[in-house]
Amino acid sequence: MPRYLNFIKGVLDSDDLPLNVSREQLQQLKILKVITKKLVRSALEMIRKIAKEEEDGEEELEDCEGEECEEEIEKKETETKEKKEKEEGKESQYEKFWKEFGKNVKLGVIEDPANRNKLSKLLRFYSTKSIDKLISLDDYIKKMKTGQEVIYYLAGESIQALDKSPLLQKLKNKGYEVLLLDDNIDEYCMQNLPEYEKHKLQNVAKGDIKLDDEDEKDMEEKVKKYYEPLTNWWKKKLGNKIEKVQVAQRLVDSPCIISSSEYGYSANMYRINKAQAFSNKGMDPSFMMGKRNLEINPDHPVIKELLQKVKSVEESDISEHVENMADLLYESAILASGFDLEDPIQFSEKIEKMMRKTMGVDLTAPIKPFSKEEIEESIPDEPEQDIKEDLQAISQLNSVVLKQISIQKK
Repeated sequence: MPRYLNFIKGVLDSDDLPLNVSREQLQQLKILKVITKKLVRSALEMIRKIAKEEEDGEEELEDCEGEECEEEIEKKETETKEKKEKEEGKESQYEKFWKEFGKNVKLGVIEDPANRNKLSKLLRFYSTKSIDKLISLDDYIKKMKTGQEVIYYLAGESIQALDKSPLLQKLKNKGYEVLLLDDNIDEYCMQNLPEYEKHKLQNVAKGDIKLDDEDEKDMEEKVKKYYEPLTNWWKKKLGNKIEKVQVAQRLVDSPCIISSSEYGYSANMYRINKAQAFSNKGMDPSFMMGKRNLEINPDHPVIKELLQKVKSVEESDISEHVENMADLLYESAILASGFDLEDPIQFSEKIEKMMRKTMGVDLTAPIKPFSKEEIEESIPDEPEQDIKEDLQAISQLNSVVLKQISIQKK
């Protein structure tokens, strides 16, 4: 059995295997290759039947007609009730299988190109429209928008973080569904599955995403020319850190974002490779990651204001405050995109300066420790005398009340 099916154990009996030969000769027999292929096919067919039990029942009901189907329709209604109960608290058999051996199926997509099509039908992922329930690629294709030819996906550390990623803003706003991959092996699996059912798979974090209609292309070109002073200045400022600064087509609420080039590593792949035990720390990260792109949101008020600041003066006269704001936007976009900062200490210092300005604190104000006198003056004295006086007053009132009650009884 191949490595990705190592969870299947059993004994095989065959009359075609000669037993009077050495083990080395036995391993080179052609009959063993045939047996291996048949075992893999039967194992994948068994898994497929577990995944398709409910769908097979629905297909049988579609073929029946007339009064003979009344009993089967009643059975179908009871089955739908059972399905709802399962969805509320219980898991299906295939969901239990997927939790235990889902990584094995993904490993099979990578290592077994002969059975890749069969294995791809067994894949299950969460999506932006199904965060709590796993769906198959066939389910995704059924819910695709008219005219959509690409299956979108995004890989990261957790489903909650991926669902809030700024890379998905435009796609979610236009009603596109995106697969959310939170397992480390998921992106490797997708790279070995370039297309499924004649639909290409595209990583949202890499390359350009074209969502605009033909009517919007002319407006897009005008916006790019309008923002050329800002994009050109920002590119010169960042230098070799990025490949280009461009107007984004995928942003709605965020001012800017970092995307990887089409053939570079995404933020998730860079994180995984960097965490490897035998990774070379001295290696240039650009060798592994490729160039990154800074994409700006032309509709965001911060980007509009930054453009006016850059256009109003010459490049040599741009203030330090504007440059610091541009650096903060770039570094915050790095964090929001899932990348690591080269100098997090410098980033924290910039945040501190910005907070001093907003709170009216002088930038040159020194850090002074508190003196004992200041601390003693700020802490009020304990009101022990006041508490004693209150207790005495309460006891006096109680004695007066008791005397009045005794007088009324007499």
